[in-house]
Amino acid sequence: MELDNIEREIQPDRTKGNFELPERGQIAKKGGAMSRFQELIFGKEEKIEYEGYDSQPDEDLDVIPLWIKGRDTLPNEMEDTLPKNLEIKSFPIKRGRTRGNASWFGMNAPTGVSTIANLKAIFLEGTEEQILKKRDEYVKLMEPKKYACRVYILEGVNITKPGKPNELPDSYLVVKIGKDVQNDRKNSLRTQTSRPEYFHRYDFLLDVPSASSLEVEVWHHNSLLKDELLGKTTIDLEERHFNPNWREKYKIKPIEYRNLMNEDEKGTYGKLSLWVDLEPVQDKVPIHEIAPVEKVECELRCIVWEAKEFEHNDTTTQSSDLFIRGSIGGKDYQDTDTHWRARAKASFNWRYKFKMTLPLGRDGHKENIFKVQLFDKDVLTSNAMIGETEIDLNTHRMLDKVYKRREAVGMKLKYTNAKKQEIKTDRIWYDVFHPTKKDAEGNKISTGKVLMSFELMPDDAATKKPNGMGRDAPNNFPNLSDPVGRFSFDILSPLKTLKELIGPSLYRKLCCGLCCIMVLVIGIMFGYFILTSAVGAAIAK
Repeated sequence: MELDNIEREIQPDRTKGNFELPERGQIAKKGGAMSRFQELIFGKEEKIEYEGYDSQPDEDLDVIPLWIKGRDTLPNEMEDTLPKNLEIKSFPIKRGRTRGNASWFGMNAPTGVSTIANLKAIFLEGTEEQILKKRDEYVKLMEPKKYACRVYILEGVNITKPGKPNELPDSYLVVKIGKDVQNDRKNSLRTQTSRPEYFHRYDFLLDVPSASSLEVEVWHHNSLLKDELLGKTTIDLEERHFNPNWREKYKIKPIEYRNLMNEDEKGTYGKLSLWVDLEPVQDKVPIHEIAPVEKVECELRCIVWEAKEFEHNDTTTQSSDLFIRGSIGGKDYQDTDTHWRARAKASFNWRYKFKMTLPLGRDGHKENIFKVQLFDKDVLTSNAMIGETEIDLNTHRMLDKVYKRREAVGMKLKYTNAKKQEIKTDRIWYDVFHPTKKDAEGNKISTGKVLMSFELMPDDAATKKPNGMGRDAPNNFPNLSDPVGRFSFDILSPLKTLKELIGPSLYRKLCCGLCCIMVLVIGIMFGYFILTSAVGAAIAK
């Protein structure tokens, strides 16, 4: 029997009162060992280790195309991460600024300083023997050979038009090495999209070393006016050829997300994902057939059940006005309603719904990460974050299962409790952490826990099982009951309302203070009565 079911069977009906199970911390403070009743509810004081369990025997969950397997993905240009060959230095040769020349049609426009070529030189250091050895290696590399260069261009990311960021471009590719130019408008034109999927290979045959600068340009097609350059990226193939790190570190060349620069507009206008193979012709490097993977539109349903053991920013009333924020990749967030004056626990029973497309992109946007944040709501000032955590939705292959099975899959996990019983559940506790709160050793300290469940399904399955956001209708799959333990104003029970508002501790102090004041007032009145009676009796004598 699951732990949650055991708890529901033992405790009274919470809808008929404010009964709450004691927290672990409260048990520990009492200094005694856990009773059998408490052990049955909580188990021993230990961290739960979850693991997946619903994978089918011999199930193939591999969703990675063959041409991606073993291939790293770099979020930016390889030049940013690849150690440079410090023995080769490049010196740009520049053309000076001009003022413009006179012609029959007026003055030509002046030009600025521009680079027309690069002078490369090799500087060797070390003993004479080391220098001679390196020289021989470079001499061998400098012998011109025929190389096959294959440029695999996958897709563009956030491609925009200079000066018109809200207009979707009609983009196509132009790839060139020296005088070998491949204008591929016919095959690569992708209309009205900022994320074009090109998935095309461009082959070049060239001598290396030589003037071997690879340029990939993205153009906007204009049916009426002249086509417009959106941006380009440049790769020095010769520099990579002479760099041993490139040859040795990346046996399988990685996918780079390269910035598209526009020199006229002085900025970057998106990224282009690609990789480059450069090998001698005789090596017969295999050709990869690349193609877009089939997309599956899905709906992620996440339920926030409750939270506990969270820190209180209001130390006076020992309470928090708690709400929980969820988002995918840190964007397009959704919030629960607010549990006002929450203390030991906060109840929500709240449903989030997000759209997802499988398989996920490889551009480093963390689309597999679900971010959870606990906030203390403040009406007058900004909300205070109590803690946050990031949940990998594919830790137990939930995303892969949905993509391969084409059916709804929940994040169902199992763990072993203190009694060595295997417990299966779809409700999972997650610790949240505040970035500034750490122990003496620098480890993160939990500032709260939130109980959540996740289910992902294709859109056609979601249509057959409709439900609403939060607790709105249709409230199905599952039905979410109203949260319990919420603050309620009762005009017939003002003391109870006051206790919930300011907290039990402050309420006790207030009651003690009022009692002391009443005793003091009664004492003063009684003393005044005795004193006046004594004075009157003395005067009468």
